[in-house]
Amino acid sequence: MKWNSVIKTSQYKVAIAILLIGFGSGLFSFLLHESVVKVSGIIGTDKVFSLSTTIVSILFALTSLYLTKFLFKDTNGSGIPQVKLSLVAYKGRMPKRMPLGKFVTSFLTLCSGLSFGKEGPMVTISAAWAHLVSFFLNLNRQLTKVLVTSGATAGLAAAFNTPIAAVVFTIEEVLGQLNTKYLGPIVLTSVLASVTSYKLLGNHATFIPLHYKFHIEWHLILYLGLGLIMSAIGYSLVKMIIFFKRIKQNYFLKIDFVFVILAVLLTALFSLYNPQVLGDGVETINSLLQGHASHFVMGMVILFLIKFVLICTSYSTGLSGGIFMPVLFLGALGGGIYGLCLQKLGINGIEVGAFALLGMTSLLVAVIRTPFTAFVMLFEMTRDYELILPLMISSIAAYWISTRISSESVYESVAEYEGVHLPTQADNECLNDMVVEDCMAKEVLTLDADSYVKDIVDSVRQTDFSGFPVLRNKKLIGVINRAEVLEAFEDEPEKKLHDATKYSVISIYPDQSLLVALDKMKRFEIGRLPVVSRFNDKQLLGLITPEDIVNHLGLSRQSGD
Repeated sequence: MKWNSVIKTSQYKVAIAILLIGFGSGLFSFLLHESVVKVSGIIGTDKVFSLSTTIVSILFALTSLYLTKFLFKDTNGSGIPQVKLSLVAYKGRMPKRMPLGKFVTSFLTLCSGLSFGKEGPMVTISAAWAHLVSFFLNLNRQLTKVLVTSGATAGLAAAFNTPIAAVVFTIEEVLGQLNTKYLGPIVLTSVLASVTSYKLLGNHATFIPLHYKFHIEWHLILYLGLGLIMSAIGYSLVKMIIFFKRIKQNYFLKIDFVFVILAVLLTALFSLYNPQVLGDGVETINSLLQGHASHFVMGMVILFLIKFVLICTSYSTGLSGGIFMPVLFLGALGGGIYGLCLQKLGINGIEVGAFALLGMTSLLVAVIRTPFTAFVMLFEMTRDYELILPLMISSIAAYWISTRISSESVYESVAEYEGVHLPTQADNECLNDMVVEDCMAKEVLTLDADSYVKDIVDSVRQTDFSGFPVLRNKKLIGVINRAEVLEAFEDEPEKKLHDATKYSVISIYPDQSLLVALDKMKRFEIGRLPVVSRFNDKQLLGLITPEDIVNHLGLSRQSGD
């Protein structure tokens, strides 16, 4: 009765936590968005910089830098790598002042006019808020990890108003794998956060609904070309960010505030050419998506190059801010230029807005390496499936080429440069890709259930095995270990083996992963597992032990070398 009460209490706490995380994330997104918009309008960082605006922008950026370095440590960058590390290395634990710290530092950075987005910070704020909720509700480590993952999802959902895409992003980028125990909470918090943010913003979505048609089949070649171009741009963007980080490391290590000042001055200078280069560029993206692109191609190319440089310099400062929306801006601009060039060449049926949309998703895939997130985000943004084939062509091309050029996303590349090694998809797949059949022992010493203990004791003593499957008519009926055989021999040598055998067999199938095998051995505290057929669990195929797994991994490593 007491145990049932504990379970019910835990379930109630999780339900309360999900509500707090979902509504809290939506509220944080609303507050961050509204405060940045209003303050940016007051100090003038949303239009051409004046001298006073430049000074205020520098003060905002330097204050964010100071807080990041001395008061709210670990709030630098987008925050998504920090969330991944907290889940892997710290079981979901995050600093308790992280929600406030990330909110304040991101607010200051976004108000400065630098090329940052709020999406990465919102992921971190919401994940840290989830940890805080779990801490106050006194939930265990396993539930905390689930809730922190749910918080990360809620943050992105609230920022973009795309709850399904947020769930997919969490699976692709944050977790790196699909785990069903996470699915329920992350879906619920994602929807709650998205609805809360959407309602607080007055039913205003980040991107406008679009309705483009795909009606000319040979244009698929053009979409493929767009994907190839975006993969090259994505690779160049990541390398340029590392280049500027290296400059900062080599020449501004002890005077990093000077690097931040230079980044703001560069932003102020380029704002004189076109204020569209400021901030995350959501308004410009929506304009491009509607097909309202300038017919002066060279002007758009210059705007593209300026934004490219500003993204690299801003992100390399290490200030608190995300790269998600700036990448979408650059992709929309690049896709728009591509579509406009095709129009200039006299190709019929070219819709610049559609190419801007495909450019957004393709560049996002090339930089962040989340192809399914891009697919789902397109559907949620446009409410239309017409562009599914063009999207798949351009995005998969961008993903395939970019992964061949470099296996790391922008988060992994930056983290590696800074000496932090994030978990990758290869880490998750390592043991999952290897199955029991690869390393099980197929030649197994078995014992006949109808044998007398005295007849088999010598065979047991002469072997190094510690456990034995027991068969009757070539069918597995149980298992027995060395100690049990020797004990039975001392007590009653004339006893038949089946009388001393354990009939509850913990077995495994040959196609299951080594992770499952290790988990079963640990959970049931046994040193071996009989491997049986899925079609007949009495048919013994082999035996697997921890030593078999270790030996197999050692052999695999030597063959890989």
